[in-house]
Amino acid sequence: MRAVLLAVLLGSLTLTAAVTITIYENPDCTGKSQSSSGDSGKCIGDNGQSAKVTCSGSTFVLEFWAANEDCSGDPTGSANGTSNVCKSGFKVDCGSCFAGDGMVMLPSGPTTFDELKVGDRVLSVDEDGNSFYDKVFRRTTWHPDDDGVFLQIVTASGKALKITPDHYLHANECCDLNKAIKASRVQVGDNLFSVNAEGTLVMETVVSVTEVTSTGVYNVHTLNGNIVVDGIVATHFTTESMWKRPSLSHLWYKTVDFAHVLGFSLDSAPTSAGFVDAVRYIAARADD
Repeated sequence: MRAVLLAVLLGSLTLTAAVTITIYENPDCTGKSQSSSGDSGKCIGDNGQSAKVTCSGSTFVLEFWAANEDCSGDPTGSANGTSNVCKSGFKVDCGSCFAGDGMVMLPSGPTTFDELKVGDRVLSVDEDGNSFYDKVFRRTTWHPDDDGVFLQIVTASGKALKITPDHYLHANECCDLNKAIKASRVQVGDNLFSVNAEGTLVMETVVSVTEVTSTGVYNVHTLNGNIVVDGIVATHFTTESMWKRPSLSHLWYKTVDFAHVLGFSLDSAPTSAGFVDAVRYIAARADD
């Protein structure tokens, strides 16, 4: 009963959708814009129509049905493209992640993302920089065979983190979620943070930032929002999942996790007015 009451009280804090569609007034994706959001791979129906955007790594396929609300049968229109690349005046943002060869640390030792399971405890830090092992309460992006484009950020000690540009991490100060920045803002000379063998936070100077392609696209959510990947302190937040006040997110994550333990689900499929119209509009002009 308490979990049900929490669902009612906290219903407005549902997690941000995995896919964001932004339509611009100009074909080169400049000028005024309007965005709509939905869950990757989930059918969204409205007024006798339906739409679905399915992301696979850094690419997407969008489909639109003009005569039903359940995405059944052949789609009326479709389009495909690359996440965050302008195409005929629109962008589809599929989210941000870590590369497949990224390593995380369990109490038993290091492991790769593809071996990570819900319920595992991975090395993390709290907002004060104290290290501990935090629970993985869900896997949010899981594309082992897909190629993705990442920023490879290398520190003076040789640590190298592959991360998509719109994924958030801690630079120059750690480890308040409210102060995390997008990886695309990290520059040579900035300071990132790692955790040494004694569990102490260590400052690492960035010596290079390059663009690389790597196989495997992954992300997980921890209860407190931080995670150490390839020895570097990062967050699980992306532009699609960032909260207005991310430091409060752990309260909701712990509520969701507790509800799941009790057999309840507090997640709701996020939908946005205009999502179906946005997909229909994009499918109609994708080949212009």
